[in-house]
Amino acid sequence: MSYNRHIRDHVKQIKSKLQSLIKGTSSKEDYLHKATSLALVPHGVGKLMEDDDFIICLLRGLGSEFDPIMVVAMQEIVYLP
Repeated sequence: MSYNRHIRDHVKQIKSKLQSLIKGTSSKEDYLHKATSLALVPHGVGKLMEDDDFIICLLRGLGSEFDPIMVVAMQEIVYLP
């Protein structure tokens, strides 16, 4: 496997982990730390994650108690110029 393909596969795996991350019983601080740590891995190999993608991943993993915040934030993301 070529180095580039290995990096690309690793970045996809990290993004998948971030997309499936849920807060669950973790504190908000722990959840944010885990998500940020995952988001920074692709950055380390020159593959930046878009801010909007990161925010969407964060919001999806929060749980129903944060639904009102998620609705407003998602509307803001959709309407950004």
